[in-house]
Amino acid sequence: MALDVPVDEELRQVLLKVMKPEGRTVESLAPHSRELSPMIDELIEEAE
Repeated sequence: MALDVPVDEELRQVLLKVMKPEGRTVESLAPHSRELSPMIDELIEEAE
């Protein structure tokens, strides 16, 4: 899986705060991908 996708800095900061220590790296979020993916997709759709 490629991780060369731009990440919203505000989203990254929120994840770092609420998911310590899991949110410290993108790779460590993999176990949470099923829960996070729909939320991220929704935010992307709202931004478009």
